[in-house]
Amino acid sequence: MSAFCRYKSVAVIYVIMLFMILVSSYSDASETTEYQKTLIVKPIPVKEIYEAMGTIRPLAESNIHSQISAKVIDVLVSAGDRVDEGELLIRLDDREVLSKLEQAKEGFAIAGRGVDQAIKIEEDLAAEFAQAESDYNRSGKLYKDGINSKKDFDQAKTRFLRMKSQLELLKERVASAKARLRQAEQEVKEAELFAEYANIRALNAGVITNRSIDPGDLATPAQPLLTIQTGLTLRLEAGVRESLIDRIKIGMSLGVRIGSKNEVLNGVVEEIEPYANAKTRSFLVKVTLPEASGVYPGMFGRLLIPLDTVDVVLVPIEAIISIGQLKYVNLISDKNGSRRIYVKTGKKHNDKIEVLSGLEEGDTIVY
Repeated sequence: MSAFCRYKSVAVIYVIMLFMILVSSYSDASETTEYQKTLIVKPIPVKEIYEAMGTIRPLAESNIHSQISAKVIDVLVSAGDRVDEGELLIRLDDREVLSKLEQAKEGFAIAGRGVDQAIKIEEDLAAEFAQAESDYNRSGKLYKDGINSKKDFDQAKTRFLRMKSQLELLKERVASAKARLRQAEQEVKEAELFAEYANIRALNAGVITNRSIDPGDLATPAQPLLTIQTGLTLRLEAGVRESLIDRIKIGMSLGVRIGSKNEVLNGVVEEIEPYANAKTRSFLVKVTLPEASGVYPGMFGRLLIPLDTVDVVLVPIEAIISIGQLKYVNLISDKNGSRRIYVKTGKKHNDKIEVLSGLEEGDTIVY
């Protein structure tokens, strides 16, 4: 063994001995400390709590999409902004849609002139047809009375049938022209609607929670541009393992602890998804939360699910002595003093903590 290794071993032994001396000195000093409180160890019934991890989300949240594919000219809001109903959020390049609108209006005007022209021709032809019908009827009566020749009658009949056929064809033309006019009118309405799509507005008042578009980007109908929270109510969405889902019912009140806060909010179970996640074997439970300051979408939360009642040993947190990672309590060993013993601790219960091992029923601790 080299000199360095021997020195290293000796140094480690000295450190261990020094730690034992310090702990012994601290323990001896504690025996002479004046303690103010004592506690007789006795297991008490406590309701076990399972904590299901989840995320805070808005109760009412929606993504805003573009109805057309167009270049983004301007985005007027950012995440965290409050917006009113109808407020302009995004402006898109509207040159193409405005060009189509002008074409649609021009087509509507042409179709309108076509209808007017067809109706005018129909009116003129209807007057001629009325005269031809009158001549045909008079000629037929005269021919029957032997006054007119058959030739005159046949000429009047031929003219009447020709005018009737022309009038029927013209009526079809008028109907077709009116149909084209209705189609052109619909095209104008659609083009006007698409022109409105170039200005994206808020459908409801709310708060912008996410922005995923910038000027110069291409907006498409499949791409969410903004996310807006339209209500102040929040809820916790937590995955609950399948073995515990039968303990939860719609309308049940459960505790929710947000992030690292010690405060527990009372939430109400609003929804339980009927199918378990095949990967995690858990059900998604949605719990509506009361209004509370400092709680925001995206924060981490725990759903507190009560289990069975068990007997546990609880001692005040202030009775626990921490030395590094080790936990101790002062146990009365006889009438004249106390000694420090190692304990293993568990969950905290407000100002108390579970002692999993190291104490027995009837022991008395001082602190």
